[in-house]
Amino acid sequence: MIPTSNATNLGPHSPNNDSHRTKRRRVDDESSPVREVGLMRTGFDQSKPRFIVSGSGIHFIRTVYELLAGKWNSTHTNPNTATPASENIVPGEDDQLSESTNNSHLLASSPPFFRENEVGDSSQLSSDPISFHQLVEFSESYFTNWHPLFPFLHAPAVLGIFEAISRHGIQTVAPSDALIVRSIISISLADSRQSTKRLPQVLRHLIFYNNAKLGSTFQLTMALSATFENLQATISLELFLISMMKFNYASRLGGLAVRMAYSLGCHRCPALFDGFTPTESQLRRRVFWSLYCMERMVSQSLGLPLDLRDDDIDVCYPGEEKHMRSGSDTLNSEESNVQQLRLLTDLSKHARIRGRVLELRNKSLSGREETFERAMGMQAELAKWVNEVSEEDEDSLEAENSPSLSPAHKLIIQILQHESSIALNRPLITSNSTNTYSQSALQNCISASRAIISLLRQFQRNNASPDGSLALKVPMVWSLFTWSAWMSCFVLAYAALEGHCKLGPAKKYAKKTLVILEHLSLRQTVWPDSCADAVKQLSHALDRSYQASTVIVGSNRPSQATFISNLQHAAEPQHRNEAST
Repeated sequence: MIPTSNATNLGPHSPNNDSHRTKRRRVDDESSPVREVGLMRTGFDQSKPRFIVSGSGIHFIRTVYELLAGKWNSTHTNPNTATPASENIVPGEDDQLSESTNNSHLLASSPPFFRENEVGDSSQLSSDPISFHQLVEFSESYFTNWHPLFPFLHAPAVLGIFEAISRHGIQTVAPSDALIVRSIISISLADSRQSTKRLPQVLRHLIFYNNAKLGSTFQLTMALSATFENLQATISLELFLISMMKFNYASRLGGLAVRMAYSLGCHRCPALFDGFTPTESQLRRRVFWSLYCMERMVSQSLGLPLDLRDDDIDVCYPGEEKHMRSGSDTLNSEESNVQQLRLLTDLSKHARIRGRVLELRNKSLSGREETFERAMGMQAELAKWVNEVSEEDEDSLEAENSPSLSPAHKLIIQILQHESSIALNRPLITSNSTNTYSQSALQNCISASRAIISLLRQFQRNNASPDGSLALKVPMVWSLFTWSAWMSCFVLAYAALEGHCKLGPAKKYAKKTLVILEHLSLRQTVWPDSCADAVKQLSHALDRSYQASTVIVGSNRPSQATFISNLQHAAEPQHRNEAST
């Protein structure tokens, strides 16, 4: 539960003065009772409550809907159009789809994951084996878009699995290897829906076709022993779920992966122990930090407490080893390809900031230490991260052989910066609007929201399909783009409806958001479409407010009848100018 800016002690008083801080909190609680809190939902079955934590943004979303209800005496423009993006659900809560009868029309688009025209018949499994080159083609999008972000797999080892499958079939490889291959190809097939480069039909046994197949695989992962290969397989399945925005499912599977990682000691730096070769040490770091970043993604999306706490971790970032022992050649080995792991390092550092923001803003009242100094420290850490990333970009441009980030990955880094700014400041903006910290937080959120929508829309334009379709030459596949665009639109709508920014620009950003969500909806994960429904409600509210403000302004001007009369009688020119403005 998160208090408002007053109640969180973000004032200029000393954080070390406990008595003063307690008194200040008590006074502020009484004068400003609004708090950002989680939501306990009973839904249609009182015996099955579900909790969504405030870190997901649920409190702010409900605040905006309450604002709309207060202005128009109705929570929804049309009460029959309730969607998963309504005031009680956030994108990625796949569990909630099965709980709500109002959303039963959305369930049909969840299973199966792929359409019949996207998959081929597996009946000729033995007579017509898949070729190595086909497997490489099917996995190309994964290794282009996802592997640089989460390099928990050893690419040469995956190619070895492809070779074995092409010779003897997928049924002959280890269960963990088969799981990895199905995850990779399933992700690539989903990516191709958003791309101008569509994949040919993929055999059904090479993908996770529906929930039934996914469920049997999940049971398999539960029975797997805690080995490094099985951990990689579990993470690959979690990544598929994240890519399809099934965050509840991914969270449960991620919990299993975290426990496996703990059992294998992946949360400890491999440089502290003998027995690991440089290649093994590097891969252990890659696996751990990939899992760490994915855990933080899901935690923010659902507002969940952290599974991997920083005070339990001493793994060094790739290329930044602090536990080197004399005579070791690990550092030289890492330096040779540190640039290839630069994106993972950037994401890992940001994930740590993301986790600290969640801890700052979303701990329980008894465990939270939310002070002005800590908030400013988070802001400084975020700014430092942005500066370091910018410096790396400049260095890569100057160096001849240094690989630079792709435009798609640069976009992710840029969005993460502004996304974290919203996460840090959003809990304060629905508090007392006359409070200095609330006003500052709101302006920060407005700037970040505009930047997110503008960056996504510009990337969309730069990669537009020649035939004018919604597919892009370089698709926007990052799972949190939907959440970022949705939340940004709500921030701008709230600011405009409350009079903190102009209605006209807010309307334009809402239209841009709809275009962005149209592309993201090509992945067919339910949530972009349902978020678009919510944005349409906001757009309608902005239109009504804009029209109302126009009427109020126009009421102080000459009426149309007077204007016509003046024209007929050749009235003074200034009357015409006044009426036409």
